Amino acid sequence: MKLTRRFHSCIEISQGTDTIVIDPGSFGPPENLSSVDAVLITHTHPDHIDADALAKACEDNPELQVYGPTDLSELTSVPFTTVSDGMTFAVGSISVRVVEHPHATVTSSKALPPNFGFIFDERIFHPGDAFPALPGMELTCVPVSAPWLRMTDVEDFLQANLPRTFVGVHDGIDNGNGRKLRRGLLQALADEYGVAYLPLEPDQAVEV
Repeated sequence: MKLTRRFHSCIEISQGTDTIVIDPGSFGPPENLSSVDAVLITHTHPDHIDADALAKACEDNPELQVYGPTDLSELTSVPFTTVSDGMTFAVGSISVRVVEHPHATVTSSKALPPNFGFIFDERIFHPGDAFPALPGMELTCVPVSAPWLRMTDVEDFLQANLPRTFVGVHDGIDNGNGRKLRRGLLQALADEYGVAYLPLEPDQAVEV
């Protein structure tokens, strides 16, 4: 199974001829969106779903499967399968399990949409904008930069989960200086807790 980082919180999971894209957001959806087998949406914030790009992909590829929360219907008219906590399904040879966990708090007054994480073959985990406890993963995608996030949140998440390897995601609001500083902190946390950190750039990939 291969994980390819796209931009911000968007990743691509592929195995054989089967390909899934998670969270193709408005910061830059991947160019191959119309050629994948399925698109999964963790929640409906625009940095996780570009509704126009998704509609164009579905128009170009009527066989494209889309999975997301109920409120996705407020953003797009494309057909999709509503996800729920504990739901399982398969995209070709790739099994998917859904884990619901509340979106991390932004401000006390800001209403937040439902948030769903996705686990692939019980090995790779994308949590969306949340920090649930889900230990034992071979690779976990870890949000590392957001208005709702502190590095101590990342530390607590790593300590609670201890994945074999983690990849930092959700860093589309960082500039070059911020990414360099953050990667140093992430490597220090990886060393402290005995896990491997992969500082993947957009479009870089790793085999799991």
